[in-house]
Amino acid sequence: MKNAFSGFIVDFLFYQNSIYFLIFLLVSGALLAFPLLRKQGKGNTGLSVKDAVNLVNRENAVFVDVRPVDSYRSGSIPSARNLPAATLNRKPVPCRVTNH
Repeated sequence: MKNAFSGFIVDFLFYQNSIYFLIFLLVSGALLAFPLLRKQGKGNTGLSVKDAVNLVNRENAVFVDVRPVDSYRSGSIPSARNLPAATLNRKPVPCRVTNH
């Protein structure tokens, strides 16, 4: 025979676990959706390596390395130009435009 107290404990445990399960579902769903939502807000997410190499080979694009000079000298992409990010706001960058 059941008493009212045992029914209360079972109900309490059921509801308590349901709340934890609901919280778990909401948090895991948010964590899964967060990367997708971040990508939607950005217009251009960048170039793939393949696209970058194609631009360099076909359209004479230039890689610009914005790391400090010491890092650039320690190793960089062949034919990359060094333009440290710290100097971008201080001096104008000479640019030569040629028509192909």
